[in-house]
Amino acid sequence: MKALRGRMMSKLIMLVCLILAGMADHLGAQTRADEEARFARLRVVYPAPSPTYLACWIAREGDHFKEQGLNVELIYIPSGSLVIQAMLAGEAPIVFSGGRALVNATLGGADLVMIAGVVNVPAFYIMALPEVKTLQDLRGKKVGVTRIGSSTDFTMRLVLRKIGLQPDKDVAFVQLGDLASQAAALGTKAIAAAAFVPPFNLKAKEVGAKLLVDMAKVGAHYPHTGLVASRKYLHGSNDVVRRFLRGYAQGLRRMVADPSFAKAVLSKYTKTAEPEYLNAMHQYALDFVERVPYPTRDGIMETLRESEHPRAKNARPEDFIDDQLVRGLESEGHFGAKAKK
Repeated sequence: MKALRGRMMSKLIMLVCLILAGMADHLGAQTRADEEARFARLRVVYPAPSPTYLACWIAREGDHFKEQGLNVELIYIPSGSLVIQAMLAGEAPIVFSGGRALVNATLGGADLVMIAGVVNVPAFYIMALPEVKTLQDLRGKKVGVTRIGSSTDFTMRLVLRKIGLQPDKDVAFVQLGDLASQAAALGTKAIAAAAFVPPFNLKAKEVGAKLLVDMAKVGAHYPHTGLVASRKYLHGSNDVVRRFLRGYAQGLRRMVADPSFAKAVLSKYTKTAEPEYLNAMHQYALDFVERVPYPTRDGIMETLRESEHPRAKNARPEDFIDDQLVRGLESEGHFGAKAKK
């Protein structure tokens, strides 16, 4: 009888545990649902695992977007032109895009504007084979780009034209898909030069390439990366965009103030734990990412001059920019000093 009572008690305890576990699962699911309901969902697309996007990654990983009432989903789609296509297809209302893709889409009839300038210079290191001593030495050779129309493509064309070389005539362009493939192509001498960001410039160095041009020292204006939205979304969801930029501003400040966290985030998104790579990527972000992210009118003008679209000649930079939110947030003190630190 005693044994029977013991077995019955054990079964009763198990039943209670199952009931409590079920209640806990239900309550946990309800809590998650309640939590999700508190946040406005927002999809944002970025086109490369580059330190260019570090402030946004930090805002996501540090819950700074959630502090603004947003549940931001970051989506990686390799290629700036594909990012714009994803936006036009309704996949995401805000994207990181280079200026050339924005300008071409808008000249083609898309109603898009740059709402913030993330990097306003062609932020690349051009790496070349050791025998290439100057840009003039690229005459008759091949250079690598990720895709025709991408920021790497624009940068190579810009520097070649500045020294009098004609892209596609004096220098051949090879599409390689991504920066890792560019480094590999340098290693096999399939190309003579290409434009890189960290850590891929270090990978290019590992296969024997050397620095040919530091674009930070060229003095060129270019909308390398900006935040882009449609005018319709900007006007219809102005408060959501404002809150997104507030969270982004928090990410910018933490990028500078908390190097350890910044490098941990870089490690996650770039999938590397090498201290040398992480240091180089963090420094790149500090060097190039705008602290007060106004879109660059001079950069848009440069992009229009390079464009072959028939409407480019009469277009104005103001047709591609809406900086009202950045101006408002700066006046409220959300951004730091204008000078890069």
